[in-house]
Amino acid sequence: DGHVYNLEVDGEHNYFANGFLVHNCHHASAISYTSVFERFGAFDGKSFLLGVTATPHRMDTKKLERVFEAEVYRYGLREAMKAGWLCPIRCYRVTTDTDLSAVKTNNGDFEAGALAKAVNNAARTQIAIQHWREVAGDRKTLVFCVDVAHSHDAAAAWRDAGYSAEAVDGGMPLV
Repeated sequence: DGHVYNLEVDGEHNYFANGFLVHNCHHASAISYTSVFERFGAFDGKSFLLGVTATPHRMDTKKLERVFEAEVYRYGLREAMKAGWLCPIRCYRVTTDTDLSAVKTNNGDFEAGALAKAVNNAARTQIAIQHWREVAGDRKTLVFCVDVAHSHDAAAAWRDAGYSAEAVDGGMPLV
């Protein structure tokens, strides 16, 4: 329609004329996204639709080709590590007695509420802290949790163990 749109997301500006930018485009094949695309004419053959994501695979097997014509660039983890943009990945498995057999899955992912209920407990978190102490020492570390409550509970447990720790979630004000 000849207009230039300014989509502002937390202070970041993206400008498109007759086009659409989709962050986290791995969600783009969902009905909630495609209905918006259809409503605003993204599939009219005149608009430019650009999708960007760090996680291009969907567990529900819906293909991104339903929305996007082609993948034009992929930058893999190994490439990013070789180029020095990412540090080499080191993984450690921490074994606990937590039973996940009753936690249901949806399209390959655990149901978040049931998973949080199963894993957000002090004894399990203490095992994780002890293992971290053994393998990471005083290194700065990110801890991924199931939900917001789990992240705040985990941060409190790390602080109680004598470490500087804070939870970060999407509901916090921007600094």
